[in-house]
Amino acid sequence: MYSRDCDSSRPLSRRVCCAVALLFAAALSADGQGNVFKHIRYNGGTFYTKVKPKDWHNQLTVSSEVVTFRLADKQEIQILSKLVTALTYGQEANRPYFIGIQYTSPKGEKAGLLLQADKNNYGAILQALQSVTSLPIEMSEKNRDAMSLGLRTALNVSGDVVTAAQGGAQPAGEASATQYGNLVITSDPPEADVYVDGAYVGITPASMDLIDGKHTVRVSSRGYVDWSREISVILRSRVTLAATLEKQK
Repeated sequence: MYSRDCDSSRPLSRRVCCAVALLFAAALSADGQGNVFKHIRYNGGTFYTKVKPKDWHNQLTVSSEVVTFRLADKQEIQILSKLVTALTYGQEANRPYFIGIQYTSPKGEKAGLLLQADKNNYGAILQALQSVTSLPIEMSEKNRDAMSLGLRTALNVSGDVVTAAQGGAQPAGEASATQYGNLVITSDPPEADVYVDGAYVGITPASMDLIDGKHTVRVSSRGYVDWSREISVILRSRVTLAATLEKQK
Protein backbone atom coordinates (compact mmCIF):
# COMPACT_ATOMS: atom_id res chain seq x y z
CA MET A 1 0.00 0.00 0.00
CA TYR A 2 2.81 2.38 0.85
CA SER A 3 5.71 0.90 -1.11
CA ARG A 4 6.49 1.99 -4.64
CA ASP A 5 7.04 -0.73 -7.20
CA CYS A 6 7.95 -0.68 -10.87
CA ASP A 7 4.58 -2.03 -12.02
CA SER A 8 3.13 -1.28 -15.43
CA SER A 9 0.16 0.61 -13.98
CA ARG A 10 2.38 3.52 -12.95
CA PRO A 11 3.14 6.41 -15.33
CA LEU A 12 6.07 5.94 -17.70
CA SER A 13 8.17 8.52 -15.84
CA ARG A 14 7.81 6.51 -12.63
CA ARG A 15 8.79 3.28 -14.39
CA VAL A 16 11.83 4.96 -15.91
CA CYS A 17 12.89 6.13 -12.43
CA CYS A 18 12.53 2.60 -11.13
CA ALA A 19 14.62 1.27 -13.98
CA VAL A 20 17.32 3.82 -13.24
CA ALA A 21 17.30 2.81 -9.58
CA LEU A 22 17.68 -0.87 -10.51
CA LEU A 23 20.60 -0.09 -12.81
CA PHE A 24 22.15 1.96 -10.01
CA ALA A 25 21.81 -0.97 -7.61
CA ALA A 26 23.43 -3.30 -10.10
CA ALA A 27 26.34 -0.92 -10.60
CA LEU A 28 26.79 -0.63 -6.84
CA SER A 29 26.96 -4.38 -6.41
CA ALA A 30 29.52 -4.64 -9.18
CA ASP A 31 31.74 -1.96 -7.63
CA GLY A 32 33.48 -3.45 -4.60
CA GLN A 33 34.87 -0.04 -3.60
CA GLY A 34 31.41 1.44 -3.23
CA ASN A 35 30.13 4.91 -4.04
CA VAL A 36 31.87 7.96 -2.59
CA PHE A 37 30.08 11.23 -1.74
CA LYS A 38 32.32 14.13 -0.75
CA HIS A 39 29.94 17.06 -0.18
CA ILE A 40 27.99 16.27 2.96
CA ARG A 41 27.38 17.73 6.42
CA TYR A 42 27.39 16.00 9.80
CA ASN A 43 24.52 17.23 12.01
CA GLY A 44 24.63 14.77 14.87
CA GLY A 45 25.39 11.23 15.87
CA THR A 46 27.03 8.93 18.34
CA PHE A 47 30.52 10.40 18.38
CA TYR A 48 31.88 13.84 19.19
CA THR A 49 33.67 16.08 16.72
CA LYS A 50 34.70 19.72 16.54
CA VAL A 51 33.71 19.75 12.87
CA LYS A 52 30.93 22.32 12.57
CA PRO A 53 27.48 21.30 11.26
CA LYS A 54 27.92 23.80 8.41
CA ASP A 55 31.15 22.15 7.18
CA TRP A 56 30.65 20.27 3.89
CA HIS A 57 34.12 18.66 3.86
CA ASN A 58 33.08 15.20 5.03
CA GLN A 59 32.87 11.97 3.06
CA LEU A 60 30.35 9.12 2.90
CA THR A 61 31.28 5.83 1.23
CA VAL A 62 28.57 3.23 0.63
CA SER A 63 29.59 -0.29 -0.31
CA SER A 64 27.73 -3.60 -0.25
CA GLU A 65 29.27 -4.56 3.10
CA VAL A 66 30.06 -1.32 4.94
CA VAL A 67 28.81 2.26 5.14
CA THR A 68 31.76 4.48 6.08
CA PHE A 69 31.49 8.10 7.21
CA ARG A 70 34.73 10.09 7.40
CA LEU A 71 34.74 13.52 9.00
CA ALA A 72 36.88 16.49 8.02
CA ASP A 73 38.89 15.96 11.24
CA LYS A 74 39.80 12.44 10.02
CA GLN A 75 37.50 10.64 12.46
CA GLU A 76 35.82 7.69 10.82
CA ILE A 77 32.93 5.41 11.66
CA GLN A 78 32.14 2.18 9.85
CA ILE A 79 28.66 0.67 9.92
CA LEU A 80 28.01 -2.83 8.68
CA SER A 81 25.28 -2.55 6.05
CA LYS A 82 23.43 -5.51 7.56
CA LEU A 83 23.22 -3.68 10.92
CA VAL A 84 21.43 -0.62 9.54
CA THR A 85 17.91 -0.70 10.99
CA ALA A 86 16.25 2.37 9.43
CA LEU A 87 16.79 5.08 6.82
CA THR A 88 14.97 8.41 7.01
CA TYR A 89 14.74 11.45 4.78
CA GLY A 90 13.81 15.09 5.47
CA GLN A 91 12.50 14.42 8.97
CA GLU A 92 14.69 16.71 11.09
CA ALA A 93 12.20 19.56 11.55
CA ASN A 94 10.97 18.49 8.09
CA ARG A 95 13.98 20.12 6.42
CA PRO A 96 14.99 18.83 2.98
CA TYR A 97 18.09 16.79 2.18
CA PHE A 98 18.50 15.52 5.75
CA ILE A 99 19.27 11.81 5.81
CA GLY A 100 19.14 9.71 8.97
CA ILE A 101 20.92 6.37 9.34
CA GLN A 102 19.89 4.32 12.36
CA TYR A 103 21.87 1.20 13.15
CA THR A 104 22.91 -1.28 15.81
CA SER A 105 26.53 -1.30 16.90
CA PRO A 106 28.45 -4.61 17.04
CA LYS A 107 27.90 -4.45 20.83
CA GLY A 108 24.13 -4.31 20.31
CA GLU A 109 23.76 -0.61 21.15
CA LYS A 110 21.35 1.65 19.27
CA ALA A 111 23.12 4.42 17.35
CA GLY A 112 22.58 6.85 14.51
CA LEU A 113 23.92 9.50 12.15
CA LEU A 114 22.13 12.60 10.91
CA LEU A 115 23.63 13.87 7.65
CA GLN A 116 22.75 16.69 5.32
CA ALA A 117 23.24 16.11 1.62
CA ASP A 118 22.74 18.74 -1.09
CA LYS A 119 20.31 18.97 -3.96
CA ASN A 120 22.82 17.40 -6.35
CA ASN A 121 23.73 14.27 -4.39
CA TYR A 122 20.90 13.45 -1.97
CA GLY A 123 19.13 11.21 -4.48
CA ALA A 124 22.25 9.18 -5.25
CA ILE A 125 22.98 8.81 -1.54
CA LEU A 126 19.47 7.53 -0.81
CA GLN A 127 19.66 5.10 -3.73
CA ALA A 128 23.06 3.83 -2.60
CA LEU A 129 21.91 3.30 0.99
CA GLN A 130 18.74 1.53 -0.09
CA SER A 131 20.70 -0.69 -2.48
CA VAL A 132 22.92 -2.08 0.27
CA THR A 133 20.35 -2.27 3.09
CA SER A 134 17.13 -3.18 1.21
CA LEU A 135 15.28 -0.85 3.61
CA PRO A 136 12.49 1.56 2.60
CA ILE A 137 13.22 5.26 3.00
CA GLU A 138 10.99 6.59 5.79
CA MET A 139 9.59 10.07 5.11
CA SER A 140 6.56 12.29 5.48
CA GLU A 141 3.74 12.23 2.93
CA LYS A 142 4.79 15.65 1.63
CA ASN A 143 8.36 14.52 0.97
CA ARG A 144 7.18 11.21 -0.45
CA ASP A 145 4.95 12.90 -3.01
CA ALA A 146 7.87 15.03 -4.17
CA MET A 147 10.26 12.08 -4.41
CA SER A 148 10.67 10.94 -8.02
CA LEU A 149 13.77 8.79 -7.77
CA GLY A 150 12.19 5.35 -8.01
CA LEU A 151 12.92 4.70 -4.35
CA ARG A 152 10.93 2.31 -2.19
CA THR A 153 9.48 4.40 0.63
CA ALA A 154 7.51 4.00 3.85
CA LEU A 155 4.89 6.62 4.56
CA ASN A 156 5.36 8.58 7.77
CA VAL A 157 1.81 9.61 8.66
CA SER A 158 2.75 11.72 11.69
CA GLY A 159 5.76 13.44 10.13
CA ASP A 160 8.45 11.99 12.40
CA VAL A 161 7.62 8.45 13.49
CA VAL A 162 6.96 5.90 10.76
CA THR A 163 3.72 4.04 11.36
CA ALA A 164 3.60 2.01 8.16
CA ALA A 165 6.14 -0.67 7.36
CA GLN A 166 7.40 -1.87 4.00
CA GLY A 167 4.52 -2.93 1.81
CA GLY A 168 1.94 -1.14 3.95
CA ALA A 169 1.61 -3.81 6.63
CA GLN A 170 1.89 -2.59 10.21
CA PRO A 171 4.37 -4.59 12.32
CA ALA A 172 3.03 -6.64 15.18
CA GLY A 173 2.93 -4.59 18.35
CA GLU A 174 3.48 -1.30 16.50
CA ALA A 175 1.29 1.57 17.71
CA SER A 176 -1.05 3.30 15.29
CA ALA A 177 -0.65 6.97 14.40
CA THR A 178 -3.31 8.01 16.93
CA GLN A 179 -1.25 6.61 19.83
CA TYR A 180 1.43 9.28 19.58
CA GLY A 181 2.08 12.64 21.21
CA ASN A 182 4.53 15.29 20.05
CA LEU A 183 7.77 16.46 21.66
CA VAL A 184 9.41 19.78 20.75
CA ILE A 185 12.82 20.42 22.29
CA THR A 186 15.28 23.31 22.15
CA SER A 187 18.56 23.81 23.97
CA ASP A 188 21.10 26.32 25.17
CA PRO A 189 23.64 25.84 23.67
CA PRO A 190 21.88 24.92 20.41
CA GLU A 191 22.72 21.98 18.14
CA ALA A 192 23.04 19.57 21.07
CA ASP A 193 22.50 15.82 20.69
CA VAL A 194 19.10 14.50 21.77
CA TYR A 195 18.49 10.98 23.10
CA VAL A 196 15.12 9.45 23.91
CA ASP A 197 15.12 6.30 26.04
CA GLY A 198 18.84 5.95 25.33
CA ALA A 199 18.54 6.13 21.53
CA TYR A 200 19.93 9.02 19.51
CA VAL A 201 17.17 10.91 17.67
CA GLY A 202 18.78 14.10 16.30
CA ILE A 203 20.03 17.56 17.25
CA THR A 204 18.26 20.56 18.73
CA PRO A 205 16.02 22.22 17.82
CA ALA A 206 13.98 19.10 17.10
CA SER A 207 10.38 17.99 16.82
CA MET A 208 9.37 14.34 17.03
CA ASP A 209 6.41 12.09 17.76
CA LEU A 210 6.64 9.66 20.67
CA ILE A 211 4.33 6.84 21.63
CA ASP A 212 2.18 7.82 24.61
CA GLY A 213 3.64 6.90 27.99
CA LYS A 214 6.78 7.65 29.99
CA HIS A 215 10.10 8.50 28.31
CA THR A 216 13.55 9.68 29.35
CA VAL A 217 14.92 12.60 27.34
CA ARG A 218 18.62 13.44 27.51
CA VAL A 219 20.41 16.37 25.88
CA SER A 220 24.18 16.27 25.52
CA SER A 221 26.82 18.70 24.27
CA ARG A 222 30.61 18.60 24.51
CA GLY A 223 31.87 20.65 27.46
CA TYR A 224 28.50 20.69 29.20
CA VAL A 225 26.82 18.56 31.85
CA ASP A 226 24.14 16.31 30.37
CA TRP A 227 20.57 17.51 30.87
CA SER A 228 17.80 14.95 31.31
CA ARG A 229 14.11 14.81 32.14
CA GLU A 230 11.50 12.12 32.69
CA ILE A 231 8.37 13.02 30.73
CA SER A 232 4.92 11.56 30.23
CA VAL A 233 3.52 11.84 26.73
CA ILE A 234 -0.25 11.96 26.53
CA LEU A 235 -2.20 10.85 23.49
CA ARG A 236 -2.23 13.59 20.79
CA SER A 237 -0.62 16.10 23.17
CA ARG A 238 2.44 18.32 22.67
CA VAL A 239 5.28 18.49 25.19
CA THR A 240 7.70 21.43 24.89
CA LEU A 241 11.11 21.28 26.58
CA ALA A 242 13.84 23.92 26.80
CA ALA A 243 17.07 22.34 27.96
CA THR A 244 19.62 24.70 29.54
CA LEU A 245 22.93 22.90 29.94
CA GLU A 246 25.52 23.90 32.55
CA LYS A 247 29.17 24.14 31.59
CA GLN A 248 31.43 21.49 33.06
CA LYS A 249 33.72 22.75 35.81
